[in-house]
Amino acid sequence: MLLIILLHLSLRISALYCLGGTLDVTVHAIQGEGTIKEIHKVTGGPHGGIKVNKQFESLLDELFGAEKLRNYRQKYRSDWLTLINDFEAKKRGKRIVDSGAMTNIRLPRSFVSLVNETQSRAMTQYGSSQIKLKNNEYLALSSAMMTKLFSPTLECIKDHLKKLLQQPRLSKVKTMLLVGGFADSAFLQNEIKRRRVI
Repeated sequence: MLLIILLHLSLRISALYCLGGTLDVTVHAIQGEGTIKEIHKVTGGPHGGIKVNKQFESLLDELFGAEKLRNYRQKYRSDWLTLINDFEAKKRGKRIVDSGAMTNIRLPRSFVSLVNETQSRAMTQYGSSQIKLKNNEYLALSSAMMTKLFSPTLECIKDHLKKLLQQPRLSKVKTMLLVGGFADSAFLQNEIKRRRVI
């Protein structure tokens, strides 16, 4: 994810490049003659969408057993990628923002077989209001559970932006542009606006 910050005369804009693996932030100013000047070099860290995917994978490990999932990934590579790709699409959706909605992640048939073999205590502990299997076809996660998957990454992004924008020469930043694949996430966009990072 790249955050571009541009300044128009005294207006400074930050650009956040929200990519799969990283967060890259840069600050630019628009000069009087229409040229753009870099105010702050690119900074960031490993705070991209892949971290959210890793949280999801950890949740699956917890629910169905790390060893079983490791074996599944090796035996059904194509199905595993299908599952992760569906999660990738769902983490960009607007359902996460709706606190009453469940996000339904389609499970490949081979994964449903694994799930049916595994009686998960972890799933019972979370309860059906947080995580449930629907119609032997979907893993449904509550908005709160999806938020939990995003939280570590969002905290890193928020902390980085807060430190960056506390610098006196960046105090005039008024606009942030979110760019990149992870920037498509409605939840990420909502959180950046809601937390009033700027």
